[in-house]
Amino acid sequence: MDSQGEGADMSLATELNSVIGPKTRRAFLQAMGATGVALLGRRAWNTALPESRRQSLAQAGKSITLLEDGGFQGSAWGWQFTDGARVADPARHPGRRSVQVQTESGDYARFLVLGPEIGKTYTLSGWMKTEGIVQQEEAAGAYFTASQFEFQGRPTEFTVDGKQLPEKRFGNYTGTSDWRRFSQSFICLPGTTWFEVVVGIYRASGKAWFTDLAFVEGAVPA
Repeated sequence: MDSQGEGADMSLATELNSVIGPKTRRAFLQAMGATGVALLGRRAWNTALPESRRQSLAQAGKSITLLEDGGFQGSAWGWQFTDGARVADPARHPGRRSVQVQTESGDYARFLVLGPEIGKTYTLSGWMKTEGIVQQEEAAGAYFTASQFEFQGRPTEFTVDGKQLPEKRFGNYTGTSDWRRFSQSFICLPGTTWFEVVVGIYRASGKAWFTDLAFVEGAVPA
């Protein structure tokens, strides 16, 4: 990557960090509505690859992940963590790391994928490990999801007749288990300007690890 491109990325990261900071998830999404024009008009974390590169990767049978450092081998640049989430050493493969979530009531890590294509299918996949997860309510536990949001920060897939439905979370695993594979596909809905990829624990206590995360175009996981 040339120095000019790298500078643009770092400037964007700085701008997003200034928006997020210690704010809650809801406050962050509200702030995104005010800064969306500047962010979506510039180079984003899911910078598009040249078409020639896409074709060569497709011919080689390789999927293009839109997540930055989903194996957490580097600095996890672009990821955002709540207090109970961090990058840790346990992982499925030597040389890779994972997101560790340890919480009494809920924490998570997230990554924004900007500028998805309306009508296209995207698939989130990865590996998850859990330890001693105890639900505090039904449909709680270690989960993963890719929520969709419109320009002003409102969820696009949860609004029906003007009523917002609960966020869709997948997995919701409890107890203790070794590494397990997960995968879920999502169709990009009209009005969506970004996906918020999230892994974490919801309304439960315990530990969970997530690694080898990928978010790719198509219904086949990476």
